[in-house]
Amino acid sequence: SDIVSLKEVTQSNQQMYVLNNPARGSIQLFAPGSYKGVCDYYISSTNGQLMQKGNLLVTGAGNVSIKLDAGISQGVYILNIKNNGQSFQERVLVR
Repeated sequence: SDIVSLKEVTQSNQQMYVLNNPARGSIQLFAPGSYKGVCDYYISSTNGQLMQKGNLLVTGAGNVSIKLDAGISQGVYILNIKNNGQSFQERVLVR
């Protein structure tokens, strides 16, 4: 079996977080209402090479998804999301 890390998330947590890590085909996120609007995202390899970038529309607190480009192979990547002076960074394993 794969080893999966878990994080406890409470309702008072106002930070974005990844729902599926490892990811397959897309990265599923939970975005709090404070991220409402258009967010810029960047997916980079661990050596800093930009692999994918785009925009993400957050309409309110809830789940959002980033579809991974075909050029993203299995491995570890760094996901950065920025919006309205807020930023989020997480390592994501792609399978």
